[in-house]
Amino acid sequence: MPTVGLANTIALKSFGERTDKFPFVRAFGTLGWITAGLIIGWAGLSASPEIFRVAAVVSIALGLYSFTLPNVTADAPRDESVLRQVFCVEAFGLLRQRSFLIFMTCATLISIPLAMYYAYASPYVGATGINNVGGTLAIGQMSELVFMFSMPWLYRRFGVKPLLLVGMAAWALRYALFAIGDGGSSLWAVYLGVALHGVCYDFFFVAGAIYTGTIATPKGGERAGAGNADAVHVRRRDAAWIADRCAVVCAIARIADHRRLAAYVVVSRNRRGGDRAAVPVHVPRRHQEDRSMTGMKGPGIFLAQFLGDGAPFDTLDGLAEWAAGLGYVGVQIPCNEQLIDLKLAAESKTYCDDLRGGLAKHGIEVTELSTHLQGQLVAVHPAYDTLFDGFAPPDLHGKPAERQLWAVEQVKLAARASANLGLSAHATFSGALAWPYVYPWPQRPVGLIEEAFAELARRWVPILNVFEEAGVDCAFEVHPGEDVHDGATWERFLAAVDNHPRARLLFDPSHFVLQQLDYLDFIDRYHDRISCFHVKDAEFNPNGRTGVYGGYENWVDRAGRFRSLGDGQVDFSSIFSKMAQYGYDGWAVLEWECALKRSDDGAREGAPFIRDHIIRKTERSFDDFAASGIDRSAIRKLLGLSEERS
Repeated sequence: MPTVGLANTIALKSFGERTDKFPFVRAFGTLGWITAGLIIGWAGLSASPEIFRVAAVVSIALGLYSFTLPNVTADAPRDESVLRQVFCVEAFGLLRQRSFLIFMTCATLISIPLAMYYAYASPYVGATGINNVGGTLAIGQMSELVFMFSMPWLYRRFGVKPLLLVGMAAWALRYALFAIGDGGSSLWAVYLGVALHGVCYDFFFVAGAIYTGTIATPKGGERAGAGNADAVHVRRRDAAWIADRCAVVCAIARIADHRRLAAYVVVSRNRRGGDRAAVPVHVPRRHQEDRSMTGMKGPGIFLAQFLGDGAPFDTLDGLAEWAAGLGYVGVQIPCNEQLIDLKLAAESKTYCDDLRGGLAKHGIEVTELSTHLQGQLVAVHPAYDTLFDGFAPPDLHGKPAERQLWAVEQVKLAARASANLGLSAHATFSGALAWPYVYPWPQRPVGLIEEAFAELARRWVPILNVFEEAGVDCAFEVHPGEDVHDGATWERFLAAVDNHPRARLLFDPSHFVLQQLDYLDFIDRYHDRISCFHVKDAEFNPNGRTGVYGGYENWVDRAGRFRSLGDGQVDFSSIFSKMAQYGYDGWAVLEWECALKRSDDGAREGAPFIRDHIIRKTERSFDDFAASGIDRSAIRKLLGLSEERS
């Protein structure tokens, strides 16, 4: 056994970050187990002591083979004491989570009779009169491999809890079958009990390992995780234990290009050190390949317009599953208590890891958090007090001062929550004090706009400082109704906050169409401050009745109106080209708003639209093939210059 463990460790570590190799290696391990069982049974060695000679010979062969394995570097020392590592302090610390404690308790109780099964299954099967014991027990491994095919779909469809319950029930049923399977006419119970191994093992231990993978998260690139009933101490970066149990699922998922449950390594920011650490999460392979070619990520979808009271739109998990089914790989989450406990997210990395893990099982990441409503309330002109009360809790209605303090605290919490989620940017609104005076009639008094932006800065600078501490960009959406609604007002705001490094932009071209602004020139001017990107369409068709201001008409009858993606006038080919040109490496997120089309149709069409527009940047110049290879001396001769003197 020490040889097996050491050989496995060296072999798995030799793969480095090539996590795509893990599934196939583990799948062949299961096939090897089946093959060995069939051979032992066929040779009639199931009840013979000769099997120990076979095991000895194979062990010697494995030991000799191990000398051919590649050299691998030892793990770097962990940033915790040796005693903490020896006693698995971080792993056992996970038991503070109630759900994980219940899972571990169940796993421990199930593993007690499991040990008995491993010890006595072979003599039991032989005692029932079955001669080919090894071949019979191999049915269990065959069942395990077969049931792996259903795991991606089942895990996506039902989640971890139903699978665990079915797995536990299968163990009880299995032992009941063994109790009545005493040979003769009841041999069917023995065979069925053995065949249930696939359900017992896959539905409990594999599903449990995936669940453990969402709980045990890295700390500075690695963190201890709790495994099965033995509370195995796992380094998540290498993920050997988890990969060992999840590998067949991942292999099948990858072969089928299953977008829900294929495990790959992505990069996330570590809040404390600002470094980048490898984190195993579930991301579709094709999008990993796309991201290696371009900095832009996507497609993502903003959930605000789809949040509802009925399934699947009433929970984050339901929305994530729905979005994944449409082809999205990221969700922008509005800071709504229905989707996220903002205070807990700001205080608890574990809560954020659980949230990310819940999304990861659907192949979804968090793109950004959004405090559009709370950001709006940071600065509200009294004319809008009553209307904006609806954005705040009921106990703050009619209390503008208390409402403003609440909004400020909410945005600060969002900064800290974003850091705990490993995000680099946050989406919000600036609020508005000067908006009622946007069209100067009567004439604005001198100094009014300057004072409005000075007050806006006084309110936002302390918030921006919190974003700086968290290492997260605060991206203001340029939007009519906000004091920051075009390039000129952005420049005013940026000057007022003294060019704060965390004051950034959320670029949404639809609002430029409705204002008749040049959105491509905006990218040229301010691309170095763009941290978020809403992919939203619009059209502007003025006539003799309405123009930019809309004439108080409803959205259908306005000259300028938002349209579903691809139905409007925005030149997205040029926009994505500009963003690629300037190296935008954030998310492309659909924000759906349309006066005509159904939201479900718009969401369905949005994912392929964004994916098709993301530009995979070339790694070489298009005319490299014509390079002449002329050296410096020849170049000087071409220019009519003499040879350089040494």
